[in-house]
Amino acid sequence: MKVADFDLAYIKGDKALRGKGTCNYRAPELKDKTCCIPKATDIYSAGIILFAFKTGGYPYLEDCNIEGHNLYQMMLTQDKKFWDAHEKIQKKKLKFEDSFKELFFSMVKAAPEQRISIAQIKQSAWYNGPTYGHDECVKKLLEYKVQVVDSKRK
Repeated sequence: MKVADFDLAYIKGDKALRGKGTCNYRAPELKDKTCCIPKATDIYSAGIILFAFKTGGYPYLEDCNIEGHNLYQMMLTQDKKFWDAHEKIQKKKLKFEDSFKELFFSMVKAAPEQRISIAQIKQSAWYNGPTYGHDECVKKLLEYKVQVVDSKRK
């Protein structure tokens, strides 16, 4: 699987930031133009993508409350009610493993210097947890009503 279109992905040796980031994926320091640790902005964006892959939606919408919930602020303050608010908004019980919650929150911490590193992500319990085989992946994708094209039929 490939993830692309980081408006502002950090490249080793970069001295300055030129982009503004993609709305709903950009780290707070990028939005506020106070970025000092470019690698940390990519970790933040990867955390947002991880959430989207896991849930099929955004963890928040920038500058927008949803059903009275400021999900952005709840996420940044690591409020445990963040998960309850998502269940209420989506009107269904969501199955988030504690290891997933821990990894996600560690990737989207408000302070960039406190965010987890790639090496630490690779050591996390969720990252090292169970994976799906081909048939299980197809089943899960169909549950999310995603069109699946079997590469063997091409």
